[in-house]
Amino acid sequence: MRSLQPVTPQLRPAAAVSQIQAAAPLDLPTAPELLEASPAIQRLCESYHRIHRHLVARSRRQRLGIAALVAGVGIGAILLNHGSQIAPATLSSMVLAVAAMSCVSLGLLAALWVRDDHRLRDAQGERLLRALQFSCTLPEERLTAFKRLSQPTAAFFDCYAIWRSDHPDRQTGILALLESVLDPRRHAAA
Repeated sequence: MRSLQPVTPQLRPAAAVSQIQAAAPLDLPTAPELLEASPAIQRLCESYHRIHRHLVARSRRQRLGIAALVAGVGIGAILLNHGSQIAPATLSSMVLAVAAMSCVSLGLLAALWVRDDHRLRDAQGERLLRALQFSCTLPEERLTAFKRLSQPTAAFFDCYAIWRSDHPDRQTGILALLESVLDPRRHAAA
């Protein structure tokens, strides 16, 4: 019968760990270097930007639809109340039911937004690594060090921040809201 003995992990010598830590920052490519070395990463940033913009526009249209529904029920309730066509108890029940469903739908939209945004963000690290495999002019040693020692998702968002500073949006705020409401086909085609 074997006795259970605790297994102790083998530790690296302190000198080896310090050499790895000292060599890591020098060998890893920076975000500007990655953007310069791979046109696929620039296309990846454009793709992410477009998809994220569509996600935001869809969410905005859904919230406006819920607001229009609530406003329509409110206006209908006022008209029915002034015409005395429905009992006040029925009218208040109708308004409360629509208000409750609107709150539930806003909660559902928030949950869907978080899920979609999380999926989109998580996919970017894998897409960055694929982009580096096929079109990158960096030396193989630096790419290998990057794949071993870096977080690809964080590296993508570093690249995206630089790409975004070079390519600012032309529309912000109320202009983007009006465009997404008035011409949703344009956003679907882009």
